[in-house]
Amino acid sequence: MEEEQIKIIVDVIRNEVVDYQGQFNPEGLCIFFANNISEMLTEAEIEHYTLTISNFVDTDYHHEFIIAQAVNKTFLIDPSYGQFSNNGSKLIKFASWPVDVLKTKENGNIIANQLIDEGLCQVSEADVKNYLASFDIAKKAEDIDFSFDKLKENNIYK
Repeated sequence: MEEEQIKIIVDVIRNEVVDYQGQFNPEGLCIFFANNISEMLTEAEIEHYTLTISNFVDTDYHHEFIIAQAVNKTFLIDPSYGQFSNNGSKLIKFASWPVDVLKTKENGNIIANQLIDEGLCQVSEADVKNYLASFDIAKKAEDIDFSFDKLKENNIYK
């Protein structure tokens, strides 16, 4: 039930901006998605955490994403992840395109494609670490200080 609700919420918010997505600057689009999806997840009483990549990797680029918990499943929600693929625009703030880096990791191709196509992907902790490491190629995924338990303990991101 929660899993389907999460997918519907992401689809609703993605569809709201499909006609004017290009009007957002890249940093602004992730904030719009995170705020609106988070609001709907809260209304549906679904456990979730809104995070920024700079909480975990060394970057001054502001990018928000959500971790949502359904019964026995965890989802990474990032409908604007496609901006980090080589789409003909200039690479800024990163040594390599994060999507290209993620695709070289275990499950990375699946995660990247689902984030771009659907805005969310079911993930493990290792998958989230690989996603985060894709933004800072100098950092190894196993060195990233992230865990689902830590999110629940700190509860500062909810």
